[in-house]
Amino acid sequence: MEFIKVKSKNNLSTIYASFYASLHAPFDGMWDEITGNATHWSISHQHKNIGFYVIDDANVLINFFLIDTALPLLEEVFAQLLAQHKIKSGIVSTNAPVFVSACADFARTITPHSYLFQDHKKRDLVAPALANGTKPVLTVAQTSDHQAAVNFGVVAIGADKTWLESYYALRIQRQELFLWQAGEEIIGACEARKSDSQPGIGDVGMVVSIPYRRQGAGAYLLNEAKKKCYQQGLTPICSCEKENIGSCRSIYKAGFVSKHRILSVEF
Repeated sequence: MEFIKVKSKNNLSTIYASFYASLHAPFDGMWDEITGNATHWSISHQHKNIGFYVIDDANVLINFFLIDTALPLLEEVFAQLLAQHKIKSGIVSTNAPVFVSACADFARTITPHSYLFQDHKKRDLVAPALANGTKPVLTVAQTSDHQAAVNFGVVAIGADKTWLESYYALRIQRQELFLWQAGEEIIGACEARKSDSQPGIGDVGMVVSIPYRRQGAGAYLLNEAKKKCYQQGLTPICSCEKENIGSCRSIYKAGFVSKHRILSVEF
């Protein structure tokens, strides 16, 4: 068995196609991006590529896959990579059967980290009546909105400004960011991101300004993001950390259901 470090996810395009095909539900877009940018290793057996795994900067195992014909080697491969890299923890999606099975075999503890949602029912949610009578309008973000959107995001969710500047610039370029504004004030924002790795899938998300939370704005913005996806022929999905109870409620209200989880694993 040989583990070979590769330059990027792009060097594993063929086997990644098999990975996506093996999933029981779409892979979360944000998590797909995180794993895609981390360190990848190819798994070689008898000079043949049989799988891959991914380790982040904190030495956490965040993805693992073997092709079907290599599954008899799963326990041997997984034990070897855990030992070789001295891996003590992992994060796994329950929609990834190979990885979650391997984790179940070797885990000391497993705890839920996040919920993965898929759309269940189309909703017709009207814009909520906000407490101060504000009536925002939802429009696609323009280049001229970039700095205001970044400033809003930093305050609303505490995001790293440097990361958010790059992230929002791409979303605006692709017309995937929508701002809910009253004059120059951003009340909320939502996204409808077309997946580059999973055809037909769109990731949605929303952020609401702190003074306007718990008024139905989150569910409304998510539902609007869903509409943007369906207009492009995309099936909307989203995710939410387990502790974020308010967002979870908004997601359910917008017609989503959760059948899968992201799990934290200790080996």
